[in-house]
Amino acid sequence: MTANDATPVVTLYVTNECHLCEEAQGLLHRLGREMGFRLETVNIQGDRSLYERFRYSVPVLALEGEPVLSAPLDEGRVREALGQRLG
Repeated sequence: MTANDATPVVTLYVTNECHLCEEAQGLLHRLGREMGFRLETVNIQGDRSLYERFRYSVPVLALEGEPVLSAPLDEGRVREALGQRLG
């Protein structure tokens, strides 16, 4: 196992032309460097199942495949949720 394999992955579900999604991406890129996780962004418009599930709540933050938070994603809520789950 390499160091990258041990890096937690945080998934952000987004849609096109979503200013809340863009803001969340910026926040999570910054927090990823600080908290040691890798951000994976998934556009739900390319997956019918994800679109049906998350279309009214993007951006959605997920960890290990489980949704943790949905819009609005402010820094305090994100730090608290990720801090509890990433240890």
